[in-house]
Amino acid sequence: MARSILLVFIILFFFSFANAQIQVNGKVYEYKTHIPLQSIRVINLKTRQTTVTDAAGKFVIPVKLGDALIFHGYAYLQDTLIITNAHSLEVYLQPQNNLLNEVKVNSSRVKTGSLTDPTLKGQTVVTQKDASGHDKGGIAIRFGYGESKKERLKQKLISDSVATHQIDELFSAQNVAKLVPLRGQTLTNFIAIYLPEIKAYKSPGFNFVTYVNDCYKKFIDLPADKRKPPALTKTTTAN
Repeated sequence: MARSILLVFIILFFFSFANAQIQVNGKVYEYKTHIPLQSIRVINLKTRQTTVTDAAGKFVIPVKLGDALIFHGYAYLQDTLIITNAHSLEVYLQPQNNLLNEVKVNSSRVKTGSLTDPTLKGQTVVTQKDASGHDKGGIAIRFGYGESKKERLKQKLISDSVATHQIDELFSAQNVAKLVPLRGQTLTNFIAIYLPEIKAYKSPGFNFVTYVNDCYKKFIDLPADKRKPPALTKTTTAN
């Protein structure tokens, strides 16, 4: 009887822990050199909550077990991590020596290159178009019918990952600096604050030049102490 009660408590504890939101912290380094990376964007794909690493490469972000985190920054290959416990994380990103073949940015137009949709027999993924056949931003990824929830989630992760790559390429310091008179850390802060969410980027009316100009007007109206990403919250998690 006592063992049965103990087993029930263990099961209840496990499910409550799995569903509870926790604060996970960690550090992001450059692969091989072990140099801490600043201004790496960390996104919880499920909740869309976002943070950026500080000068020491540190970050803190709310998660639940099973959530997927994306780590990405200009000039580094993106990485994805599934949260399985509350331990502190160490993430290593590889420098991006060459531009991705799948996503090439030329001005404000995005090309998908050889990217294919595996659910439709390898058909090439195409950009979204309006009724007149003109590009309207984002890509069109087609989902198969009759797929399981797990497969649909997998396809959504792929879609979000591709869009994140596109956003990184388009919102590089080089591209943004052509539109606003900001340089150095101020430019880095501007990009970190106003990098668009995937949903906004995929919206039919999204326009890179208009978006950046509108954000710059908001940026210059901010007090000087607000022109940087929110400070990270120091949180202690179990190891």
